[in-house]
Amino acid sequence: MTSRLVPPAASPRGLLARLSRSATLGMAALAALLPSLSHAAPTGAFEAEPFGTLANGQKVSRYTLRNKAGLTVQFLSYGGVITAISTPDKTGKQANIVLGFPTLEGYTRDSAEGSLFFGALVGRYANRIAGASFDLDGTTYHLPATEPPNTLHGGRNGFDKKIWSVKKLSDLTNATGAELTLVSPDGDEGFPGTLTVGFVA
Repeated sequence: MTSRLVPPAASPRGLLARLSRSATLGMAALAALLPSLSHAAPTGAFEAEPFGTLANGQKVSRYTLRNKAGLTVQFLSYGGVITAISTPDKTGKQANIVLGFPTLEGYTRDSAEGSLFFGALVGRYANRIAGASFDLDGTTYHLPATEPPNTLHGGRNGFDKKIWSVKKLSDLTNATGAELTLVSPDGDEGFPGTLTVGFVA
């Protein structure tokens, strides 16, 4: 799922169309990466493990996808965050090639304090919405001004801070994959309409 980013000064209907697609920078990155995992991946290349607990008691899991060529991707149910991409170099030495944190607190505290979005799925809107508001069909919608005077990457509790549902794709042959889903209710961070987001890789 990919989409080009356009300035927030576009028409309200154009804005609604982009919101409906809910395309994000993190999704684009994951979509570009995970197809490479589907080549002759061995059985059992999908793993899940606990990664911590949020302040509200929600459990966070870390998932691992691995192919037999040695490429491994790890991501969280929290924000769909890609925490590691480990790949062999030309000599076969493995190395992680993405920035991230070793613990959940890094993503819930340090990342938030630094306005970082390392590896995360971003939405409902990726980029800035000028003035933290927009008009649609005669109604003005006010959003949190997370980067005053604008709204950045979906608000204070955007897709990068949600718990996504994750399940293994079981109908693949000689491949591994995962499906991430999220329901964003009407009024979520000030945005209108209930939005169901699905990402399959």
